[in-house]
Amino acid sequence: MGGMSFATVVENPGDFFACMGVLYCADRFFDNSKGHFKAGRFHLEADCDGNMLSEIVQKVNSAMAASPMKLDDPDDKATPITLRGIGLRLDFWKHFDDRPTIKLFAGQQTSSGEVGRWLGHLEKFTGAGDLREFSVTDLASGLDVTTSWNALDVGFSLNEHKIKTKVYPLVEFFAYVGVQAYGWRRGSSSYYYNVWHVPLPMRIARAVAAGALEMPGMTTLVEFEAKKSGQKQILKTGREVRYEEYGPGRDGE
Repeated sequence: MGGMSFATVVENPGDFFACMGVLYCADRFFDNSKGHFKAGRFHLEADCDGNMLSEIVQKVNSAMAASPMKLDDPDDKATPITLRGIGLRLDFWKHFDDRPTIKLFAGQQTSSGEVGRWLGHLEKFTGAGDLREFSVTDLASGLDVTTSWNALDVGFSLNEHKIKTKVYPLVEFFAYVGVQAYGWRRGSSSYYYNVWHVPLPMRIARAVAAGALEMPGMTTLVEFEAKKSGQKQILKTGREVRYEEYGPGRDGE
């Protein structure tokens, strides 16, 4: 049994869902995978003797090379995508729980370009020892609040003007996986996820994160919002809320 941990800020939806994506992939590739959040870190354990994150990145690369991503409709800019190599269909920007949800790209951007971009970056990080190993690009993100930008604030689009910024491709790619695999709960104007503090396998963690399974005293509830950035949406830093604030008659229903 091997283990490693990553520094993480659970109020950053990008951080949280990236850790979820790593746990999902660890479950795909290794036996006895478990994860939890404690003391500002995400702790991952599995039957893997080497650098676990590096092994996961390499296995994702190999699996996706053998079974490339498949588009439902190449003519649809927001087409759902099946990552056949890891057994996951990405469509959360279309519908989640049968309702329209957060779309992180707009204009000339496409779902295949967005997901393919971060997937392409993985080849550069096969020796990664931490999720926050960075790349510099003129393409901004939407999931990771530390690199999200607001076109209305700056007055222009970074990519249109070829302005470079620091991004974290591992956070972005695995967050896409984590959002789809685990999900959030949607309120009338906010979104919620549960952070858990004891080791859990992926299938139980999935139910806990989305609020389908309660673990009194062993979870923290985080609320976050999505805001407009030009024509698209970006996620905003969340905040810990009391469970009493999330219930019948409140935003959670």
